[in-house]
Amino acid sequence: MTPKGLSYFHLMGLLTVFTSLVPHSSYCGITVTVESVDAYSALLRWRLAISENTSVIGFTVTIQVGSTSREVETVNNGSATSYELFNLDDMRDYNACVTTKVESGASETGCATFETPPGNSTYIAIACAIFLLLCFIIFGVLDFVSSNKHKEQMTRKEEELLEQGWQTFQRNSKKKQKGKKRAAPKRPRPDSSVDSDPVASAETPSGDVRTSPPI
Repeated sequence: MTPKGLSYFHLMGLLTVFTSLVPHSSYCGITVTVESVDAYSALLRWRLAISENTSVIGFTVTIQVGSTSREVETVNNGSATSYELFNLDDMRDYNACVTTKVESGASETGCATFETPPGNSTYIAIACAIFLLLCFIIFGVLDFVSSNKHKEQMTRKEEELLEQGWQTFQRNSKKKQKGKKRAAPKRPRPDSSVDSDPVASAETPSGDVRTSPPI
């Protein structure tokens, strides 16, 4: 065997020895999915891809809404593959994460986002809002119609009162004119036999006219 061949086998042996001395790193990958999402609950499922040297003893489930994150449950079962979330709020965006609990090595975290649809409370609130809006519109229309009718009635009454006042004024004027005519003195007729000046001339019993002497 040549020195070159010896060096090659020596290198391969040393590489094998060093590889056996280095501990194998543990690996645990987790993929999270969300199923059966409704207004107030959701079902989390996850799949694991782990190496032989990794021992999973449980999982930690957390959810995040906006900037608020909270731990929901700690599942102390390494073989669990799902967890159902309850008491969620409708019409919210959630980020659900599952973190593995391992005896040794680094834990892994998988997350999935989902949105809850509107729930019964939201539909009831929308129905109440629509009902109140319709009531407001109906009351507004009724008030507008009644106010117009009231204005028409008031205008009609004002016209009737003005007409009655005008008729009363005309009747009173006619009565006053008739009263003035009755109270006025009667003028003597032009063909009266009596002289208008009894002092200037007077008829004597014999038929002679007596003239008063000048003063």
